[in-house]
This record gives sequence, structure tokens and C-alpha cells, in this order.
Amino acid sequence: MRITETEFFTELTDPKIPAMAAAKRAAEEGNLPQAEKLFADYMRENLSPETFFKIPYVREWYPKEEDREKILARADRILDGWVSSCGFPWHFEGGHVDWITNRTPNGYREWPWQLSRHGEFSGLAAAYLLTGDERYAARYVDMILSWIEQAECPENASGFATETWRTIEAGIRLSSSWNYAMFAFLHSPAMTDRALTLIFMSVYEHGWRLRNFCTGFNWLIHEMSGLLHITLLYPVYRDGAEWQTFAFSKMEEELKTQIYPDDFQFELTTTYHGVVLRYYTLVMDAFTTYGKSVPDNFHEMIVKMYSLYPKIVRPDDTIPDLNDGLERSIRSDMQKALEYDPGNGAFRYIATAHKEGTPPPFTSVTLPYSGMTVFRTDWTEDAMWAYFESAPFGKAHQHEDKLEIELYAYRTKLLTDVGRYDYDRSLMRDFVLSTRAHNTGMVDTFGQNRRKNYEWHPEDLAKKSDISWHFGEDYEVSEGTYADGYGPDLIPVTHHRKMIFFKKGIEGTKPFFVLVDTFTPMDGGEHLYEVHFQLDKEPIRAQGKCVTAKHENGVSLSLISTAYPTILIGQYRPRYMGWRQIYAPGTDHEHMPAPAVNFTEYGGEKTVVTVLYPNNEPTCPILGVALEDDGFSIETTDKSKHFFAFSDKNFMTSPEG
Repeated sequence: MRITETEFFTELTDPKIPAMAAAKRAAEEGNLPQAEKLFADYMRENLSPETFFKIPYVREWYPKEEDREKILARADRILDGWVSSCGFPWHFEGGHVDWITNRTPNGYREWPWQLSRHGEFSGLAAAYLLTGDERYAARYVDMILSWIEQAECPENASGFATETWRTIEAGIRLSSSWNYAMFAFLHSPAMTDRALTLIFMSVYEHGWRLRNFCTGFNWLIHEMSGLLHITLLYPVYRDGAEWQTFAFSKMEEELKTQIYPDDFQFELTTTYHGVVLRYYTLVMDAFTTYGKSVPDNFHEMIVKMYSLYPKIVRPDDTIPDLNDGLERSIRSDMQKALEYDPGNGAFRYIATAHKEGTPPPFTSVTLPYSGMTVFRTDWTEDAMWAYFESAPFGKAHQHEDKLEIELYAYRTKLLTDVGRYDYDRSLMRDFVLSTRAHNTGMVDTFGQNRRKNYEWHPEDLAKKSDISWHFGEDYEVSEGTYADGYGPDLIPVTHHRKMIFFKKGIEGTKPFFVLVDTFTPMDGGEHLYEVHFQLDKEPIRAQGKCVTAKHENGVSLSLISTAYPTILIGQYRPRYMGWRQIYAPGTDHEHMPAPAVNFTEYGGEKTVVTVLYPNNEPTCPILGVALEDDGFSIETTDKSKHFFAFSDKNFMTSPEG
């Protein structure tokens, strides 16, 4: 440990508490066992498991009898020496965990870091709450003391440094697993006076490190949540009041510096938007349960952040995995949102799977600061939904995917990116970050490279993106431009994309979309242009300039272009292409071969027009699309040609919509 036991009792606890003052006197007299007893007795008498287990998020974790078999099976594995991190389990013979080692075959750095989030403590606590079996308490005490012994708190290391004391983990474990285990095992015989003392000495070190080495982005919210939980649940530290003031100040400041005016957290990833939102609600839940106040703007901003979800949600109530995001249902999020805004009909509509409440008061919508347009026919489960972005690069967890599109129709995901991958340095991680894993454009086989010269400035949060849009009765359109170069040498080509939604279709068709992709070389040269799409594992058929993917439920997507396609599946060389994440609980590291389709052109300035036709009927009514001098024409199966001029006012957009 960084601190000594004598220092803890004489300098770091709050002497205004009589028991702490008595423990201080005992320590000053050299009677540390007496100091431990006075301290431990006070904690047992004054911590309140009854109150702690009333916190709403803690009630979610409280073990249920119907889950007994699963909970005990997990706890028994932990008794036997099993741990798990990042979806990778490991068995330590004899049960003694080496908290600093890395047991993954590829040396995945997140494994030891996330092992110190201590999910095993919660697993043992759940089993103990169900059974009262002291084996689980003894195992917990053994594990936490072994961690404290091995994981010395660093004296002067950044929040990102060390194997066991990264500040994100410190914040996470003091917002969750450590507290859950402490209140579950508080009165167990295994929690001796000395064990309690050592644990709370380590809790002090957590507070000290979180106060002095906090970082930024979503990490900072994890960190300040941990610090605030320490000050709320364990108000025995001399520095507790200052820590709490500091942490609340930071969290208030971040509500102004991390949230775009259109409600998205500035990393522009669905996962970390949800993470930041959840940690604000953890703090709100805990302080409210204990009868303590939080800053006035917390409630307003929490509702604001929840308000993002109805704007981007698919008809099946899932959100897309934008950037390092995660595709998931938001019904439980909306149930939580109702605690903060119970009269919100849109929240209730999604929370109840459309059985109660009212649909949001919009269909299609644009987020002008976050740079995203969502097209939507209606709010039924059979609705057609599409996503188009011309977004800023964001603050962190970015993918090189400007002008990305996604498509959902007839209860089927038709176009998404390929998912995400573990945060390592592998070729697969490089792939999922790259343009090759998204539905946008590439030049000379290279993807976008905003990362090379990107800098975030705080004032960027108040800037609107370059997205523009127009929503009309028959047509909806959104457009944007990528102009930051391709590949390591930043090949100077501009890609402009316009996405047009034919809301009522044309004669003989259902609703569909058209992409107009124009590539303009700034160097006067000729280049290879690729308009790139990620398809799922379903069988595909290519004929001429049309590629059709048919899903098992009979729904299909036809991509009909003015350019010829190339199809790549499971390619390693010369570049990773044609892979898709296998969605499995608790893991990001399983991928399978899946078709990637490139429609290609070569030359100077080139325009590629592509029809995206979702279909729930046996045949596609569109035969082809042709580029004209000042527009494009679509040929249908009755041999009719329908011309659409680029200058048509229906297709004109503005930054204000």
C-alpha cells in the first residue's frame, strides 16, 4: 500500500467522528489492533446495508431466487479459482489470483486492466445473499486482500497507467463491485477488524487517486462516479467533503463540455453515450436514496441525453452500433428515463414496446450538430428506417466512416457496418476502425484518414456539422461531404454524397432510396473510386450492375448501380475486406466472412448513382439506373423510364433543413 496503517488512522480519517478520534489516539499510542477494532466496529454499526440495497440500480443486481442455479454455478467456479475478463476465462490453480499477469494468447492488454473491475466480487456477493454460505465470504476476503497486496497504488502515475490502477477501473469498482460486496459481506465473520481496515485503507487510496489523477472523456464520468460513491457511502475520510465538491463540480462541467446541443455525447458512439448517461443516473439514484442532493442541472441533462434515443432508434427499438458502439434494445433505457420524465409519451411508447404512450412527434429527423439524419416512414414495427451521417470525427472511439449509411426495413437489418472489435492492435481492430468496414466511399483502395491530422477543440461542440437536408411530402434528402484525404498520404479527393428517400416510391414500386456519390480529384488526376457496402451472411446474387442479398425471412435488398460491382468475402490480402462481427454476449472478438460489395469507377470526376431497394416481395420492380447529363433515370420492369434532375427543388437541401 502507498499509505501506512498509522498514517491512515492519525491523518486520513475524520477526527470529528468520535470513533475516528478514538482510533487515532490508539494508533498514536501504538495500539493498532485497538484502532482497527474501533474503526471496524464503527463501520459495522454505521454503514446501512438496508439503505444501500434500496438504491434502484442495486435492486437491479439483487439476486433473484429463479436465478439461483446460475448464480451459484458462477460463484462455485470462482471458489475453484476461475476468473474472467473480456470474455476470456482463466483458472488459477490453488485459487491464488495473479492480478497483474496477462493470460490471453495474444497479450490483450485490456485483460488485466478489466480483471481489476472485480466482477467476481459481485458474483460471490450474490451467492452469499442467497445462501449465507460463509465460503463465499471467505473467498471474497481472500481475493480482495490478495489484490490489495499485489496492486500497490502508484505514487505518481497518470490515470491511464499501471496494470491494476487505471482510473477508469478505480471508478468502476467503487461505483459497483466493491460497494456491492462490502454491504453484502459487512457482517460476515470473514470480515475481521483487520480485513475491514485494509479494505477501507484501499478505498481511501482510490479516492486519493481519483481526485488527483482523473482524466477526461467518458473515463472522467466513471472516475467521478466512483469518487462520489466513496464520499456518500463511506463518509469517514478527512478529505471526503473536498472530494465530493470536486467531483460534483467536474460532473457539472462535463454536462456542458461533453453533450452536443442535439443531445449526443461528444464521442458520437452509442455505447459511450449510454455509459456516460448511466453513470450520471447511478449518482442520482445513490444520492437520492440516501436523502442527499445533487446539482440542479443533473435531472434536466439526464432527460436531454435520454431524448437522443427516440431520434435514432430503429423500428425494433434497437439502436445502431455507431463508432465503437453496441447494437442493443433501448426499452430498459426508456423505462429508466420514465423515472426522470414520467409524462414523456415517447419514452413510454418505446419502454412498453408500443403498447402505451404516444409515438415521438416526428418521423424523419436530423441532428445538425452531431451530423446525422434518420429517415423513417412511420412508428410501426414494419416501418422503413435509414441512417445517414455527415458527422464530426468526435472526441474518441472514432471510426473512419463519414457519409456512412445504414438501412432497416420490413423488420430486417439490411445494411449496417461490420460491428466492433476488442481494443487491441490487431489487423481486425484496424479493419473495424477503417472505411473498409463501413458503407461509404474509398479512393485508390484507401479509406478515409481524418485521424492523421485531427485535433479536438472545446468550441467544436457548438459548431454545426456540414450536413444539410430537406424533408418534403414525397421526397426526403440529406447530404454531406468528406474532404480530408484518403490513405496515409491523404490523397486529395472530395467525396460528396446525397441520400434521397423516395417516400412513396415511383409508379409500380414501394419506398426506396437513391445514393448519389460524386468523387472530385483536387489534384487533377485520375483515381479508382469505390462505393462500398457491407452485406450480411445471407446468400447474394450478382447480375450486371445489380447485387441482391436475400434474407431467410424472404426480405431482400437490391443494390442497383451505374457502376459494376466487385464482391469480396473473407479476404485477408491485399487488404482485410468482407468480415462481420458475430454478436455473442460478452465478447467483441468473433467475426465471420460476409460479403462486401464495391461498385467501382475510374477516372477524373465521377458520379456513381445507386438504388437501394428493400423488398418483401419475390421480385424487384427496378431494372436499372442510368446517369444522365443533369440527373439520373430509373428503369422499372414495365420498361418505363423515370428521369430525376439533380436541380429538382425536391432534392435541394440547406443546413437548416
